[in-house]
Parts: sequence; structure tokens; C-alpha cells
Amino acid sequence: MESSGFLVLNTVIDIIFGIDIVLQFKTTYYDSLTGEEIFDKKTIIMEYLKGRFLIDLLATVPFDNIVFMFTQERNEILPLFSLLKLIRVTRLGRIIEKMNVKEHIKLMMMLF
Repeated sequence: MESSGFLVLNTVIDIIFGIDIVLQFKTTYYDSLTGEEIFDKKTIIMEYLKGRFLIDLLATVPFDNIVFMFTQERNEILPLFSLLKLIRVTRLGRIIEKMNVKEHIKLMMMLF
């Protein structure tokens, strides 16, 4: 887990999740009560901040690496924040299901 290859892979994943956070502020969503798609930027931002933003942020920031840079000591609890990435990955399945593409493309994306 502490090899340079794993560190690079983990950093790439963190960057991708960081880009996803930025995109979430610009992505429309469907109102669960009315079923209509929401396009208003302020509403989208407030809904994201009230909802999944904190989990996404905690999953993306590499707290363990930041603390290691300053203290040169590994903390055993901070890597647990990385487990929050699993919540984000499970959300990908629901996003893929809602995509407007052919079924075989959805299946390939889910396998990837």
C-alpha cells in the first residue's frame, strides 16, 4: 500500500474525484418531488452543498499524505477517510443507469 505505484494511482483517483466535485456544481439534477430537471445554478449549488458535498470532499482530500508531509509519521486513522471513496463509486452505477446510451455501452461502463 505504500509503494510508489499505489501512491500515483491514489493521486490520480483523487484528482479525478476533485474534477467530479467541480462538475457537480454545474450538473443539473431531477427534483425528487416534482420529477422535473433543475437548471438554476444557485439551486444546484445549494442542493449539492446540503447533500453529498461533505462526503465527496472528505473522500477526495488525501489527509494521510498531507499529515505525513508535515510530520513524517503515518497515522493509522486518517487513511480511513479514503473508504469514503467507496460511497462515491457506488453512486457511479446509478449515474450510468440513467445515461441516455445503448444498453451494451452501459454494461461496458459498469464493468470498467
